Amino acid sequence: MRNFLLFFGIALLVGCQQNDGDISLEKASSGGSEMMGVSSSVFSGATLTIRLEKSTTSDSDGTFHTRALLHLTGALNQTIELEDILGELMYVSPSGYDRFNYENAETVAVVTAWWAGQGEEIYITQFHDPHTLTVEHRYGDESGVCFPPGMIADLPLSGDVEIDLENFGLPTVERSSIDFPCTEP
Repeated sequence: MRNFLLFFGIALLVGCQQNDGDISLEKASSGGSEMMGVSSSVFSGATLTIRLEKSTTSDSDGTFHTRALLHLTGALNQTIELEDILGELMYVSPSGYDRFNYENAETVAVVTAWWAGQGEEIYITQFHDPHTLTVEHRYGDESGVCFPPGMIADLPLSGDVEIDLENFGLPTVERSSIDFPCTEP
């Protein structure tokens, strides 16, 4: 009899846990729902892959030009064309920059270039409320003049997503080419 009660108790416990798990998965995967105040995309494992595609050429006077695209797949499916960039585009880890520290966001990538006394940086940021992904472009020069960031893309997200970077490589420089005190023109 004891063995029967022990078996029955274990079967009941396992059955309840499986049933609760099914309900939780159903709630978490229902589109746009919230569970305990957290967006369902956190539970559904939403991922956004950002793949950098770039090619560098030089013109007749020796100026390097980089043409670059950001291919977004997963939570968003879009290609963002970056403008003509002077110099070679290099990946920089954003973690060392105070200007990229946000209270409600994280900068996921910074790329930079420098050519003949002028530099530029492009940075990608995920904001959490409202949920958006932005791509911004900023210019500066060696005289300490920096232009305010220009918005290349401001894309809505359905919630927080895990972002994977592809083809960025390891950070190749420690600092952005225009990481210095700037004044606006």
